[in-house]
Amino acid sequence: MKRQWDIEDLIEHFTLVEDDLKILANKTGTTRLGCALLLKCFQLEGRFPNAKHEIPRSVVDYVAHQLKLPSILFSEYDWRGHTIKLHRTQIREALGFREATAADSDALSTWLIATQLAADQNLDHLTVKVLAELRERKIEPPTPERIKRLIRSACAAYEQTLCTQVMQRLGSQTRALLDRLLERSVVVEEQDEHADDEQSNREIDRREIVTWQDLKTNPGAVGLESVLYEIDKLRMLSQLALPADLFGETSPRVITLYRQRAATETLYELRRHPDATRYTYLAAFCLQRTAEVIDSLVDLLLLVVHRIGTKAEKRVSKQFLDEVRRVDNKPRLLYQMADAALAHPDETIRAVIFSAVSEEQCKAIVKEYKAKGNYQQQVYLRMRSSYRDHYRRMVPLLVNMLDVRSSNSMHQPVVRALHLVKRYAGTPGVYYPVDEDIPLEGVVRPMW
Repeated sequence: MKRQWDIEDLIEHFTLVEDDLKILANKTGTTRLGCALLLKCFQLEGRFPNAKHEIPRSVVDYVAHQLKLPSILFSEYDWRGHTIKLHRTQIREALGFREATAADSDALSTWLIATQLAADQNLDHLTVKVLAELRERKIEPPTPERIKRLIRSACAAYEQTLCTQVMQRLGSQTRALLDRLLERSVVVEEQDEHADDEQSNREIDRREIVTWQDLKTNPGAVGLESVLYEIDKLRMLSQLALPADLFGETSPRVITLYRQRAATETLYELRRHPDATRYTYLAAFCLQRTAEVIDSLVDLLLLVVHRIGTKAEKRVSKQFLDEVRRVDNKPRLLYQMADAALAHPDETIRAVIFSAVSEEQCKAIVKEYKAKGNYQQQVYLRMRSSYRDHYRRMVPLLVNMLDVRSSNSMHQPVVRALHLVKRYAGTPGVYYPVDEDIPLEGVVRPMW
């Protein structure tokens, strides 16, 4: 029960009405106040308070004021004797409630498994739902400890059933691949443990064999190697061929719960689980990790493209700064040239222009102008060279691993272009066939 109550809430929830006074008719003093507080708390929450301190002081004062009794009497109310048991029984009978039985616990467990656990398995959330369901069924809730045990038992039963269903939906080849994934990881761990100092100081190329630990790592620094590393992980995950409906109606929130268990347990703990549990945890991890790796690949691709452009601009800018010295006071020099030419239109350039502005200054102005006009072209050439010589090899791998689709008509040219690249990836030759329809409009920027 919340601790702070304003007067409006007290009036709404703790005002004694005629039916309440009938229950209190044969009671006086301490027992009248104690029974009234039990009654109003039960009406509000569908359960009795577990201890006196759960009832806020403001509630005690408000109810005592209505009964014209001093609120200090509540401290004398026996919380464990025969009187409070009798009061609870009278309140349950008056409101149509009954105590929970073992059959009620079984029914609640069945209800949880059938309607709640596929969507959420948070203990606090489920406790609230169980209390609401008990109130709907007019059953007094058992102790909080018993409710927690009931929920945990239902979760265990649900998980056992779900794991069995998931294992049955997985093909024998997928189960074998999952087991092989853990076996390879154990072998690699053992090799790392027995490696000598020279090997331990050397970076191990994990891309040759993707292990369980590799699947849990982040992409790393932006670059070609990170892209290839993520492609290898996605290839490994794609080989599992996990069905999209593997977990049926189970919500992503519950799947995430099983995925987190797989991610945090050691290889030893994972291999100790029964087959159904182990396959379910691994499948939950791999199913959600596949989507994350795809997102990482797309993010890396965007960052790599941005990096190519940024590095090209930096290199070209540095090159131009090294080759071209900025001409100071250029507007003044151009003014002097124009003024001298207008003042002596019939004289030669050497006699008039070079007397106002030196020949070296004129050459510097021309060189700066040419450099500015050539900047974007040089940036593009640098980007193209970087892509051709280094990053290009990632494109066939990317388009073969990612299935790009879009329902937006504006994006269809890009989708067709990616399908074209995928279709010809790995084929010999430099050019596409003459009769092939190459989508350029809406794909390649005009400046490129």
